[in-house]
Amino acid sequence: MCKRNDLILIALLLGLAAALCFAVRPSGVPGDALSPYVLVTVDGEEYARYSLGIDQEHIITGTGGGTNRLIIRGGMAYVEEATCPDKICIHQGKIHEPGELIVCLPNRVVVSITEK
Repeated sequence: MCKRNDLILIALLLGLAAALCFAVRPSGVPGDALSPYVLVTVDGEEYARYSLGIDQEHIITGTGGGTNRLIIRGGMAYVEEATCPDKICIHQGKIHEPGELIVCLPNRVVVSITEK
């Protein structure tokens, strides 16, 4: 059977663990400065940055006039349409974790998820 001091120690540790969970967890509120963002580069140069927490659509103009339609919705980013011949960028799917990326080689467009 647990002694009174053991119960107090367990309660304190549980309270500390709960406080730490709320302290280090990003809020994820749309448009929040703590949420990750989408970094778009064209031919290696930064083209734009968009919040991953705000639903939006953008036409990205790549090299040679090719375009990619970037959709950011529900905390995910993906390419819905592209003028490139192979459409691999469309088939790469949705991304949302820092470090993930979508690449369109013909248009030289890279869409990546970056930390805060």
